[in-house]
Amino acid sequence: KKGIVTGYFSKFDNVDSDGDVIRKGAFAKTISENGPQSNQPRIKHLQNHNPSQPLGKILSLKEDNNGLLYESQIGIHALGVDFLKMVESGLISEHSIGFRTIKSVFNKADSVNELTELKLWEGSSLTAWGANSLTPITGVKGVSDLDSIIERQTQIEKFCKNTDATDETIQLLL
Repeated sequence: KKGIVTGYFSKFDNVDSDGDVIRKGAFAKTISENGPQSNQPRIKHLQNHNPSQPLGKILSLKEDNNGLLYESQIGIHALGVDFLKMVESGLISEHSIGFRTIKSVFNKADSVNELTELKLWEGSSLTAWGANSLTPITGVKGVSDLDSIIERQTQIEKFCKNTDATDETIQLLL
């Protein structure tokens, strides 16, 4: 496997559970100043917002019409290997961002905070839930059919829970 993962760290134009709406363009300046193609790339890809759990190097970071799209080369360290296994099994399916608000407008009519410029510190892949559920993993390069791999893993786990096979066989399958 190539260890390259793509997904959305953030979604545009919908209200998240914190009452924020991120608008397209909110990341333009921070990507230009600190994104992977800048002179000072400083935006990190972490697990669960934990700076001691770096997952990999962000190769591409851009805004599209949907949100903040990333592509990362996941590290070959133990956490990176485990992360890829969690993605393949469907355990990690949402993202979140660590940021500072630079510009925002509170919309009284809707009681939401419209974020129009953000200083992005990191994007996190989460083992739990993000403030915005519309921030999926979109691909893992080198995996031809992620759905079939996830289904196969589910079948193996179900078998292992309901079998009287030997411990050695269960360990081998897992």
